[in-house]
Amino acid sequence: MPPLQAAAVVARNYLPHARVLAESFRRHHPRGRLALLVVDGPAAVEGADVLGPADVGVDGAELRRRAMLFDVQGVISSLRAPLLASLLDGPVLLLDADMLVLAPLDDLWALAEAEGILLSPHALDPMPGGPGDWREEELLRSGAFNGGFLGVGPGAGPFLAWLADRARRDCVREPARGLLYTQTWLNLVPALFPHRILRDRGVNAQFHALHGRDVEWAADGSRIGDDPLRLFHFAGFDPGDPGRLCRHYPGTELDDRPGLARLCRDYAARLRAAGWPAAPAPPAVAADEVARAVYRRALLAAEAGDGREPPDPAEPGLGEWLREPAPDTAVSRYLLGLREARADLRAAFPRVPGADEAGYLAWAAGKAAEPDPEFPPAFAPSAARSAPATAR
Repeated sequence: MPPLQAAAVVARNYLPHARVLAESFRRHHPRGRLALLVVDGPAAVEGADVLGPADVGVDGAELRRRAMLFDVQGVISSLRAPLLASLLDGPVLLLDADMLVLAPLDDLWALAEAEGILLSPHALDPMPGGPGDWREEELLRSGAFNGGFLGVGPGAGPFLAWLADRARRDCVREPARGLLYTQTWLNLVPALFPHRILRDRGVNAQFHALHGRDVEWAADGSRIGDDPLRLFHFAGFDPGDPGRLCRHYPGTELDDRPGLARLCRDYAARLRAAGWPAAPAPPAVAADEVARAVYRRALLAAEAGDGREPPDPAEPGLGEWLREPAPDTAVSRYLLGLREARADLRAAFPRVPGADEAGYLAWAAGKAAEPDPEFPPAFAPSAARSAPATAR
């Protein structure tokens, strides 16, 4: 039989997590294959087949576009569907790097193959709350299903193509648009594709799904309620503070949950032995949010047939392009983007382009000359019409 396939996408600062994941995966699936895509440079991880973006059809130029469009988590999430599609000769499980395999998962591959798509809910129980303060509202914003675990079978090709298409340019965290990388798109899967919702408390167990439960330890393994604990997801866990399950939420201290505290201490020790903390690779693109937004608008317009594509984000030409006056105005592309991002500037200089251009340029020149300008240093205007960007 072919090996059971799992896949994960990481950046270099999560290589210790990937090493722990690979070791735990191979312990329970010695014939399994873990394909590990590293987004920001070559790496070696024992027990994993390490890939790069080019191995899933994303070349260097496209990777740099995504590094300009998205933060690191966005780049990671945008590559998950292409990675899964490249492995789709059989069922595949997507695992997040901060997961730990504690028992065999064989039935999950069978479910993925039979059902096409296997989804894991964030919560399996109603959550407490009251009028104006329902905890489920967070899941309405961030997604009913967790994007760090996914099972797919050979019939999932249309779903993966659909997801990859949306992630190619919109793998962003924008609450106003209802987008949290690829996770919120999964809300639509039950209406659009054949699927199965996994209702197993011991698989992809994480903060929301625990619902206040503790981990129970026994000679034959650990359990959460009636379900054997097989795959734990340490989302938001800080190995430097192992007495707390998730750094993003208050009330996640583990003083009254000794079984979970034991699991977290053990995981933190494994991460330290695997090299935590690890420094991230230097960013492929150095940019602030204004430059990213200006680049994004121009790239999408060019891909729709309106104008030329902006320069490669890794080339000095991008900074020159941002400093150039935009069409039909003396104001640089960057300064136009800055004004669009700030309501106070739009109120102070309402006619830009137009009669307020000179005043806006004078304001920008004055800010650039101040000891503590409001512009990020890498983008501070060197003259009234310029706001440089740097890229590497």
